[in-house]
Amino acid sequence: MNSIGFPRRPNVEFRHLRVFAEVVRHGGFTRAAEVIHATQSTVSKVISQLENEVGKPLLRRHRRGIELTRVGEIVYRRAQVMLAQRELLADELHALAGSPYVTLKLGFSRMETSTFFGRALAEFRRRYPDVEISIAVESESQIVRRLLKGDLDLAGLVSPRDPGLEVLELQREPVYVVVSRENPLALRTRVGIADLKDQQLVLFEEKCQLNEMVVGALAQAGILAPVAIKTSQVGLIHELVAENIGIGFLPRALALNRLHPMVVALPLEGFQPQWIYTLAWARAARLSPTARTWIAVARSVHAFAELAGDLK
Repeated sequence: MNSIGFPRRPNVEFRHLRVFAEVVRHGGFTRAAEVIHATQSTVSKVISQLENEVGKPLLRRHRRGIELTRVGEIVYRRAQVMLAQRELLADELHALAGSPYVTLKLGFSRMETSTFFGRALAEFRRRYPDVEISIAVESESQIVRRLLKGDLDLAGLVSPRDPGLEVLELQREPVYVVVSRENPLALRTRVGIADLKDQQLVLFEEKCQLNEMVVGALAQAGILAPVAIKTSQVGLIHELVAENIGIGFLPRALALNRLHPMVVALPLEGFQPQWIYTLAWARAARLSPTARTWIAVARSVHAFAELAGDLK
């Protein structure tokens, strides 16, 4: 038995990992069974076999659905990487066979999703230099409409909720509050919702979930904070906050990576919702090999980044 209690070295099958990944991705056995065209009993049997092979429970089942155990989280992260690499291998062999690639039409919302996907775009370009990539950067609502119409193959969006979309979650970010160094809150190491009384807000201009979550959390605390200004530009949010026009709310990466010298970014305590970066495509769409390859590259890049972060 090894140091963390496993009786032997597991011999895990790819098909079991794929079923497990679909169960986690879709939050349960029923939807996963529909996606892979199997019965729910077959899916349950595969998960049981995988748990027996690993030697530890991977899922906790409750009325609201499923929850990953600690071992399940490890297996899921590794499964994402392994499955993505398998897809990349298949598509690279497909390309070598002479199958033509079509133009890849991508969309990104103006809420800085294009920045998040920069590494994946660079990796895709290195692997497939002959693929022509078309990129549209618009409001989230416009991008969703274009996906559903078939004008775009895939899009990078923040927590989309349209039922017509298939969504692959890539990364979650906690929300930070950004304040001017002239603001008394700048002297703190962290703030809570109740500390934001008498503050004005600098929010994204489009109707995004972050705005709704922030305003809703403030209202629940009895705080009706006025909105000073709205903008789609993260850089302008930093500039306006630096001038002490109001306070802003950004995912951790955008709050810290572009930090203005006159701005302080603070963790927001008691605020559970997170900024979720996703890849999305029309549920009714038939994805081309190029689109599937882009999904595999993006998933692989960000799965490896998450694993690297866990090892720091």
